[in-house]
Amino acid sequence: MLKNKSPKKYMLAGIYCGIFALLLVCNMLTPYLVDDFRYMFSFYDGERIESLWDIVMSMRVHRYHMNGRIVAHTIVQLFAMLPAGVFDIVNALVYVLQIGLLHKIARWHESVNPAVPVALFCGAWVCCPAFGQVNLWQDGACNYLWSIVFALLYLLPYIRAYLDGENVKTVYGKAMWLGIAFLMGAYSETVSAAAIFMSMLLLLPALVRKQKTNPISWAALGMAFLGYVFIYTAPAQWREKGAEMKFSVLFENFLNVTAMYWKWMGFLAVVFLLLLAVNIIRKTESKRMYLALVFFAGSLAANYIMMFASYYTTRSAIGAFAFLLGADGILLYPVMQKVAKAKTQVLVSVLILLMTVPFLIQGMKDISSTCRAVRRNEQTIYDCAEKGVAHVELPVVTAATKYSALDGLKYLDTETPDIWPNKYMATYYGVETILGVEAE
Repeated sequence: MLKNKSPKKYMLAGIYCGIFALLLVCNMLTPYLVDDFRYMFSFYDGERIESLWDIVMSMRVHRYHMNGRIVAHTIVQLFAMLPAGVFDIVNALVYVLQIGLLHKIARWHESVNPAVPVALFCGAWVCCPAFGQVNLWQDGACNYLWSIVFALLYLLPYIRAYLDGENVKTVYGKAMWLGIAFLMGAYSETVSAAAIFMSMLLLLPALVRKQKTNPISWAALGMAFLGYVFIYTAPAQWREKGAEMKFSVLFENFLNVTAMYWKWMGFLAVVFLLLLAVNIIRKTESKRMYLALVFFAGSLAANYIMMFASYYTTRSAIGAFAFLLGADGILLYPVMQKVAKAKTQVLVSVLILLMTVPFLIQGMKDISSTCRAVRRNEQTIYDCAEKGVAHVELPVVTAATKYSALDGLKYLDTETPDIWPNKYMATYYGVETILGVEAE
């Protein structure tokens, strides 16, 4: 039986295991930071989260005072009850699942080419905006990385129906899809909206040809829309997130989100256009090119919906990035299939990986050094608590690159210990106050 297994599939399994091992180490080197401490405590009564009921009550208040991302923050508070190592393992698996789903979509109807998942991983490592915040930080990963996985799982049946004409048939499969559709819709203001838009684009060709579409596809779309409405029924959502609906404000936001897209997605966008030109010249199957265009449109949608937000953090660009990476992967596969020989594919994979090594080293060094600095501060807190010192001062830790989760986050306030994140960090460690001190 083993002899019948394709060597490429063993290679693919090895690639995924390598990605998992790397991300597991990165997660283990990323301690609790900033909002992680806040979400360990209930928004309802300020007590430590200890049960599922605590989470329910906490999220009820969260909708009124923070935002409507209840699904994502429920997951955050669920992990807050568990040992840190559980999240490290699960989150590394989720990252691998993200790469695996992007690869699955890219290789539809094609034989396994190990160079493509390597390219997807390397593209993600090098180009992903705010890498540490969206992939390693516990609160950030649950909100951003996981949103991409939910979106891809939601889109898979639409992609299968569009490419192969196959629909979900079993009652269990339909129930799962509807459940995922609602959760996906309620997950993220940007990624969910883009995924809903993409599913509509995938239904469009059948409507244009006046072909019959499966009712479950529309039911899933409806559930996703209901989930999205659920986000915006939260009283805090418009108050905290919405931009002022004036032309001057929206135009300025348009310029800002365009600049953000070019800064972080410009390289991948140029790659997309080049690959699209190559595929047009090679007369690649039209369905594949349309699918790539759907992902590109999803990338633009995830970016430009931020015109209507009051601010645009780098981590919020994850949807624009991930869908564009997916679009590149879809167009890359036919090109890479020209590299037919297994040995040549291995060589290409190694070359892509070698080009990424400097970024891997840079990232791992920063993640590791940030971890050491945070752990030193943590030990200082424990020592102070043991000696009965109630008021602790700690040097502020900063990151050098986007690979550290602390990059772009406020580690500690240096003015007062009575506000976020100092207050919740002090409560977690059992001291009265913590104040940040700028390092000399």
